[in-house]
Amino acid sequence: MKTKTLLTVILLSIILVSCALASIPTPTETPVPTATITLTPVPPTPTATTEPMFTIGDEQIPVRLIDSAIPPFINAMKAVEINLSVEQIKTGLVVQKLVDYQGNPFHVVVTSNTGDSLADGIPLLLAEQKKGTWQWKSIGLNALGEKAGMPIGITLWYKDNKGNVITDNNNEYDRIVRENFSIATLDSGIAWKWLEPTPGGQMDKWSVGDMKGQLEQAKSFDNITRLRLHAILWAQQYPDWLSGLSADEANTAMIRRIEYLANKYKGIVQEVVVVNEPYYSGSFFVGNGSFTRPDTLYDKFGQNYLVTAFAKARELFGVDVKLIYNDKANHSLKYDWNGGYTKATQKNTALLAEQGLIDYVGMQTHLDAKYPPSADDIIQTIQAYKVPVVITELDVRLDSLAANVSKANRLKIQAQIYTTVIEAAIKSGNVKEISFGQVGDKYSWFVEWMGSPNANGMLFDNEYNPKLSYYAVLKEFLHQVEQVQPK
Repeated sequence: MKTKTLLTVILLSIILVSCALASIPTPTETPVPTATITLTPVPPTPTATTEPMFTIGDEQIPVRLIDSAIPPFINAMKAVEINLSVEQIKTGLVVQKLVDYQGNPFHVVVTSNTGDSLADGIPLLLAEQKKGTWQWKSIGLNALGEKAGMPIGITLWYKDNKGNVITDNNNEYDRIVRENFSIATLDSGIAWKWLEPTPGGQMDKWSVGDMKGQLEQAKSFDNITRLRLHAILWAQQYPDWLSGLSADEANTAMIRRIEYLANKYKGIVQEVVVVNEPYYSGSFFVGNGSFTRPDTLYDKFGQNYLVTAFAKARELFGVDVKLIYNDKANHSLKYDWNGGYTKATQKNTALLAEQGLIDYVGMQTHLDAKYPPSADDIIQTIQAYKVPVVITELDVRLDSLAANVSKANRLKIQAQIYTTVIEAAIKSGNVKEISFGQVGDKYSWFVEWMGSPNANGMLFDNEYNPKLSYYAVLKEFLHQVEQVQPK
């Protein structure tokens, strides 16, 4: 009985505990949040790319520069019947390590072992040291000319003789100017007879527009560091009405013209041709026939009009602007009418020099391949002038050569004449700058104004390809630098 009662109590206790446990609420399980992982793409490690280099001795030169310099050189040589291959040129390239006239080091890549002396010794690339490394670039006339102490310039063309703005769809014109020149001559729009077609100071709007357009053209070239204005007074460009004025009226008109141009260009140009090709009369020019032409200002004032013009230009443009007396055929006492232009230049510039009114004698140096100059003669003439010389319009026309002279020989003759002038200019010690006529034959003054399409007097042809003369000039600059290397 006691046992049964005990079992009953135990069973009842279990039931009561179970019920109690059942009445306790079961806690709700809180889910553990899953971490979200955002994968940021890791860019692949860039593979280092090295520009292909061409080895010459201990020099490493970008292949792209070698490959761009050789084809135009091959074409220029082909035009003079020297046939070369790319591999033949590459095999013979050498590096010359030099210093310029101031002792600064530079390197050049030069052709050699081509089998023809005309093609040997031509500099194709130039390197200067910057931030501890040698940096190679296309060579260019100015880059090498300045190594010989000779800055190089060009006369810019803005419009052709039909009034069309000159454009170049392939940008070859611009490229050549950028790579080769640091001085630019401006002339579009300022011719007196066009700028002031009627007396009284009323300026032609088209000429003023040309002045603005060419100045903008020049400023677009960041390599151009000097601008030359050409020319304030030039008998060929006098307006017709000038000859009908009294002496006082003519003097007033001349002063007004100088004032107008000074107001437009002061602070912009660094050089001014004050007088270009003055009077062709007097004892120096007796017997010149059709080459003698009147100069209204000379007829009214005599030689003193030069003094008046230069004095006014000095006053208005300031002492920092270089004033130039410019003339043709004044590079030799043995050239053209027995040296009449040279004698006149000597007389006139001596007068201006006595009064401190002139900075440079401008020698146009338009040469005829039929009459090649002598280096010694040019040197003697340059050294005889009382003031420094600038060569302002250098070119070599070919159309006077006999018809049976081959194209190849014409180009060789031209190249030799260019070489002679460069040699003489540097050796004279009195030439400060050399400027060439125009960029290429297509828009040269021979074609545009002389009606001579076969003159072909420039360094670049109608398609802006460099001629043998271009490479001959580079070669002569290099030769002159070689002469001043330390022993």
